[in-house]
Amino acid sequence: MTNTISPPIRAVEPTVIERRVALWVATVFVVANVYYFHRYAFRYNSDETSPTYVDTPFVWQAAKYVLLFAAAAVAWMSVWWAVRTPGRRSLAVWRDFELRPTGGFAPLTAALVVYAALVTVTVSRSNDNFGDLVGVWFFLPVVLLVVVAPLGRPSFVMYGWAGVGLIGYHVAFSAFQLLLFVFFDRLPALAYRNSLTRFGGGLDDPNGFGVMVVLPLLLGAAMWSSFPKRWPVAIALSVLAGLLFLTLSFSAAIGCIAGFVALAAVTRHGKLLGGIAVTLVVFVAIGWVWSYTRSVIEDKMDSALTRFDFGGSGSQAGISDFFTDIDIVHFVFGDPGTSYRSENSYLLLLTNFGLIGLGLVVASAIVAFRRGFIAARQARAVESVELARLYEGLLAFMVAFAVASLGVPYFEVFPVNMLFWIVAVLAAMGPNVTAQPMVFWRSSRSS
Repeated sequence: MTNTISPPIRAVEPTVIERRVALWVATVFVVANVYYFHRYAFRYNSDETSPTYVDTPFVWQAAKYVLLFAAAAVAWMSVWWAVRTPGRRSLAVWRDFELRPTGGFAPLTAALVVYAALVTVTVSRSNDNFGDLVGVWFFLPVVLLVVVAPLGRPSFVMYGWAGVGLIGYHVAFSAFQLLLFVFFDRLPALAYRNSLTRFGGGLDDPNGFGVMVVLPLLLGAAMWSSFPKRWPVAIALSVLAGLLFLTLSFSAAIGCIAGFVALAAVTRHGKLLGGIAVTLVVFVAIGWVWSYTRSVIEDKMDSALTRFDFGGSGSQAGISDFFTDIDIVHFVFGDPGTSYRSENSYLLLLTNFGLIGLGLVVASAIVAFRRGFIAARQARAVESVELARLYEGLLAFMVAFAVASLGVPYFEVFPVNMLFWIVAVLAAMGPNVTAQPMVFWRSSRSS
């Protein structure tokens, strides 16, 4: 009798692993959004945010870190359990497991996690800057889970349904806020008596929610011609545009404009660029005629100019402030123990994590954008038009986020920064583009 050695058999098919990974990442992000219901419900944020708010209790501040670390550990163990081979030692599974190519994105982002964690542990937990340091990286182990699975239609469908669910949640939350404000005069977080009232969806954060709304707006515009029924999409986009306006976020608005310009450039769509110009002219005309819009611009102008003043002014630190008496060690590795008050995300990354930390963030984003651009071009080459449009929308959001971060420290704001890194890892992964086009809507109806 001849003994034969059978090749190892995987416990599950790759599509099962793909769905499991996508489910984990999508669920964590959805829960992270819903988690912030406590701000508006219990009037938690900061006593400086609104006269009716108080400082968020420590338990609410710390719980998200504990939950995210636990979710990351359970998610990675879940994937290990799925890919394990019966009869082999546990560690052997990972030695033979093939990570998906990311063009350097995964190593750069993993290095960012390790480096940022090492910088963070050098700072006392009681330091005012500790939360901002942790907020940059603590969710990235969950995001990096994406690179261990294939990326295709099952993943995009999962993320799509999560996105639709989140849109519904934030729209309902915003409607509830508006009703309480109109009929019971209950103020959201960034609102003051006899002054501007800004709404921030379920996050109760106008700037953070504003830049998140930009993603579905860009994806809706990019994939407009692919929708089988456009009138529900038109209504949804109109509602989202209205919610973006209610945030009164100058940074999100600038990022949105930059995103649409980037979308027109990536798609080489001259009509889209013309539409952007016409829309801006219409809004400027409305703003000139409508007294409310004029008052908003007048009230926001000083704040907007301060946020985008890289030299620093008033209470905002600028680049020159950081470089005053700076030594080479702090320039390279950062000065995490000192809290610099700035709204420029890149300046904060430089001050907190040094040139190394800033370089890792920028390099990861550039690699992701480049690979996403290549994936979009390859998809168009094989006539997978819907996939190409999807990736073009994702790339436009990366540009919008990068520009908006000049005026708000979005890379430090959770869960907004997690959304950016999810988009970045999807762009860096780049699905396998084959001769068969990926058609979402027809497949969705048949499944």
